[in-house]
Amino acid sequence: MESHLAVARLPRIQSDIPPEILSQIFILTTGEGWQWHRWSRNSLIALTHVCKYWRSVATQTPFLWRYIIFRGDDDEEKRQFVEAQLARSAQLPLLCVVGLVGSDADHALVRSMLPRAEDLLIQPSTEDPLPSGTLDAPMLKALTFAEDISRWNTSALPIPHISPLYPLPHLQSLDLSCAWYRDMSPFFRPTMRSLRILPTTPDPLGPSVIDVLNALSGMPLLERLEISYMFDTYRPFFQGLPVVQLPHLQELDIHDELYASVTIFDHLAFPISLLLAHEWDVDFHDNGNFPDRDDADLTAKAFVSILDKLSGHHIIGDVPPFPIVRLTVRRALFQALLQVQSPDEPENIDFTYLSSYDEADMAELLRRLLSMSQKQFLAGIRLLFLSAEDCWDHSHHLPFVTGFTEFTRLEILSISHLPGIWHSLASRHEQASRLPFPNLRALHLEWVDMRGFYPIEEPVQQDDFILILSNMLRIRQKAGLELNHLRMQGVAGFAGADDMEMLGGYVGDLHVQCRDGERYSSCRRS
Repeated sequence: MESHLAVARLPRIQSDIPPEILSQIFILTTGEGWQWHRWSRNSLIALTHVCKYWRSVATQTPFLWRYIIFRGDDDEEKRQFVEAQLARSAQLPLLCVVGLVGSDADHALVRSMLPRAEDLLIQPSTEDPLPSGTLDAPMLKALTFAEDISRWNTSALPIPHISPLYPLPHLQSLDLSCAWYRDMSPFFRPTMRSLRILPTTPDPLGPSVIDVLNALSGMPLLERLEISYMFDTYRPFFQGLPVVQLPHLQELDIHDELYASVTIFDHLAFPISLLLAHEWDVDFHDNGNFPDRDDADLTAKAFVSILDKLSGHHIIGDVPPFPIVRLTVRRALFQALLQVQSPDEPENIDFTYLSSYDEADMAELLRRLLSMSQKQFLAGIRLLFLSAEDCWDHSHHLPFVTGFTEFTRLEILSISHLPGIWHSLASRHEQASRLPFPNLRALHLEWVDMRGFYPIEEPVQQDDFILILSNMLRIRQKAGLELNHLRMQGVAGFAGADDMEMLGGYVGDLHVQCRDGERYSSCRRS
């Protein structure tokens, strides 16, 4: 009986299915996943030990053995396993992860991989210079040079030199996450399609913006660009910087010093498809204290740079008439995030979101938005969210924001932690010859003091906010522009039923949530 069971465990499998597909089935059933970069050495060993048939499938499928991980810790057993992989992978291009530490035998084994290496990830564990010949890889298309995460060292690591005999003519992808720009630049090629410049710390002798723009000008095939922490100091930039044409760019990430990031972003020309694909993120950081620098002005410059892109500035190809869906500007993080919508996708909800550190910054951003020459951009916005991250840092003289009549399609307006802004907007109705937001149907206010008023730059009615809000609702109702919904959260100074009666007659649905937890609702049927 035992012998029969033993035979049953080793079935004879006859199949015309290619070995590659059989191997894929095995990998999936063992939970390792089909993607080559997720395979482990254990899964390959397991694949060869299921049964004789599966072992023959594995050993005769070169594709399975082309992904090699070798840490180089002078282990004879690991060297033998890698040598077996090299033999079983036939002459296929290799994908290698290498840690260059160990004996001469380790280095010799690594050098034997390089003639077939197509994708090479190097993780050195020391700051010593790497052995000569480390990059003698004539077929290399993708190079990643990354710090060993177990070291947690923030200093730049040594980059191997490129041999004149092996100039890496086919290099398309470069990811140097632990090196400085000065060590990276020799690797730049016109063939580059993916470039990630991610040093762990800014280089005190880092490049200028014009250095970076000139380098990018020599990479017209770039599809992906990611840069961060290259710029350590604040350096003013002048006119005459080149505009870099990147007609194939599909992904863009910039995480660096504010002024440098804005300047680079502004001087990149790419297709509108980059924005439509939601594949870009610009994160502006302040890497130092510069008393002679006006951060508010720089924040506005970042905002204007983004708006310029939306209106077609340095955009390759045609721009849809109303591309905006979502726009985020956070003053505290100097971050701008954009999502856009093509007019061919009307089912998507289009809205704009602005967030700032304090109210004065928000007012400046609104001024910039309203002063755009491309009025069709403003006319295309249907939802507008305004919020400040610091609800207490308000100016004593808040700006009076005008020009909201350009939002001709706006349907929903949400304002959070911006008392001066909503006071200005409500007061605007009293003086306006043409009411703002002619299509507004819903208004959401958060953190409201109904018995407070806020001084603003231009003379307007200085009543409690409840009176100004009530007057605004009355004016809109009289003009045939009555709101369907008014929702207020975090309300202070609310007088309950009396205030509900004052406001409820001018709006369809009214919902109020006070800071003390009290809630009030009314629904007036027309």
